[in-house]
Amino acid sequence: MFFIGAPCSCRISTDKRVAWSLCHSRASCSKKRDEDIKLLSNHEIEKVTFCKYLGIYIDDKLTWQVHIKYIYDKIIKFTGILYKLRSKKLSLDWLKLIYFAFVYPYILYGIEIYANTFIAYLDTLTKLNNKILQIILNQPFCSHTLDLYRQCDLLPLNYLHTHQLLILVFK
Repeated sequence: MFFIGAPCSCRISTDKRVAWSLCHSRASCSKKRDEDIKLLSNHEIEKVTFCKYLGIYIDDKLTWQVHIKYIYDKIIKFTGILYKLRSKKLSLDWLKLIYFAFVYPYILYGIEIYANTFIAYLDTLTKLNNKILQIILNQPFCSHTLDLYRQCDLLPLNYLHTHQLLILVFK
């Protein structure tokens, strides 16, 4: 519980505060959410199951499904755009440049955190990334994915996660 003393002239917006708690079991989560949380002059605080902090959605179970869905929703828009640009006979270099400008930053930002989850949760994002690479390289649906990554000088998501973690550790 937070207390702000009388001499403090800080003002906190009551409409932007939310309560969010991490828990491991469903029983403890439901018990915590049922409790009334009062803070700062008895204003009731909205209880949420996830929140956005520094551009990353953190959920109460740390499954990162909300953030993965957010990335998926952002990236899926570019499949049609890249398909139309490919049909306009844009060169491979330009298509790769567009990929690295608009798609890759969404995947890369925070991958050290959100990719540390079950592979099943990352499956939709991995499949979407594979599909985008197939569109860029004009490859058939049944093409081998590792060849796609090699042609674009990229790493698959699970290897990219490991690579970014190693860079973070050995800085």
